[in-house]
Amino acid sequence: MTMWQRAGFLLGRWPVRTPVGRRPLPAAANVLKALDTETVCALYDEARRLRLGLGGGGP
Repeated sequence: MTMWQRAGFLLGRWPVRTPVGRRPLPAAANVLKALDTETVCALYDEARRLRLGLGGGGP
């Protein structure tokens, strides 16, 4: 992480900037969650079913 990202993280800001022209997510959405392998695979399958364009690689 860059110095600015670290400083923002320590101040309670999310270290990823919102893309230009997009609205930022609410603070409640900026949460890291631990997932097990089964859940990650299920999310990948759901994204593939919805055609979210994750590429050709596996989970």
